[in-house]
Amino acid sequence: PPPPPSDNPASKAVHRRTRSFGSGSPALPNPVRPTTPKENSSRASWGTRLKSPRIPKTSVLCRMLAVVIAMLLVLHVLTCGVLYEAGSTTPRTFADMIGSDLPQVEAMKSEARLLVQSEMLHRNVDSPKLIPKLIHQTYKTNTVPAKLHPLMRSWRETNPGWEIRFYDDAACKRFVATEFPEYFEAYVNLPKDVERADFFRYMVILRYGGVYADIDTECRQPLDSYIRPQDTLVVGWENEFATDEEAFVRHFVRRRQVLQWVFMGVPGHPALRAVCQHIAKHATMQFSNNTNRDTLERTGPGIWTDIILRQTMIQGLSRKGDSPWGVRVLPRVAFGAHPAGVDGIDPNSAS
Repeated sequence: PPPPPSDNPASKAVHRRTRSFGSGSPALPNPVRPTTPKENSSRASWGTRLKSPRIPKTSVLCRMLAVVIAMLLVLHVLTCGVLYEAGSTTPRTFADMIGSDLPQVEAMKSEARLLVQSEMLHRNVDSPKLIPKLIHQTYKTNTVPAKLHPLMRSWRETNPGWEIRFYDDAACKRFVATEFPEYFEAYVNLPKDVERADFFRYMVILRYGGVYADIDTECRQPLDSYIRPQDTLVVGWENEFATDEEAFVRHFVRRRQVLQWVFMGVPGHPALRAVCQHIAKHATMQFSNNTNRDTLERTGPGIWTDIILRQTMIQGLSRKGDSPWGVRVLPRVAFGAHPAGVDGIDPNSAS
C-alpha cells in the first residue's frame, strides 16, 4: 500500500519519483530473490555460448562456394566471350560472330508473313507517327539527268503531305560543316564521293529524321503504309547467301546484308550515331586491297549491317523488350527487288 501522506517535502519528492509514467498506481520495487548455485552455473554457460563464433555446416559452405563459382562463370562469359573473339588472329566482323546464331526464319521471313504484315500496316496509315514526314535525296549537282525525273516524281506523287528535301554535293558539305562539325574533317578526307554520300545519309537522318532514298529508286507504295506509329528505325534485308564467296561474287560484303539505299528513322537514333562514329574513326583506314570492297566496308552496307544487327541484339537484351530505340527489319524485297531480276524475282511484281 502507498505510504501515508506526509508534510515532509523530501518524502513527497521520493513518492513522485516512484510512480510509473502513465500509470494510475505507484510502482513498487521488485523483490530480489537470491539465486542458487545451479542457476548461476546455467547463466554463466549460456553467456559463454553467445560469445563463441558459430561455424556454418560443411553443406552450407559448399552451397555458398557453388553460388560464387556460378557467378564468376557468368561474369566470365559476359565479359570475356566477346573479347576472345576480338583477340582472334582471324579478323571477323560482328555479323560473322552472330551470324551462325541467327535463325533462318528471323533472317529471311517468308513472303506470306510479308503480305500479312503489309495488310496490318495499311490499317495504320492515318495514325500519328514518330518518324517525321521528310524525304531526303541527293545528287552531285542540281542538274539531275532527265531519266531520273520520273523516279524522283514518284516519291512526291505517292506520298502527298510529305516534304521532300534535295541536296547537291555543295549543300551536303555545308550541312556537315554546320550540323556535325565534329565529323567534317573525316567527311572531307573520305577517299570517294560515293563514301561522302553514304556518310551524309546517316547524318541527315540522325539530325532531322525521316526517310532517305537514293535518287535512282522508285516509290510504288505510300511510306505511311510501311511506318508504324512507334517505329524509330525501319530497314530491310537486301539478300542472303550460303557462303561468303557467293556473296563476294555478287559484290555483297555480308552473307546476310541490310540495304541502305532506303531507310527510315527518327532524329537521334543511337544506331545512326554509332555508324557515324565508326565512319569518322576509320575514314582513312584500308580494309582490303580492293577499293570497291573498302567502300562497302568503310561507309556502305558492311558497317551498316553490323551496327543494325548489334542494335537489334541490344533491343532483345533490354528488360521486357521495351527499349525506345528499337529497329524493325523488314523481310527481303519489302523495299523492292533487283531491277535485273537476278534473284529470280520480277521487280515489276514486287510492288
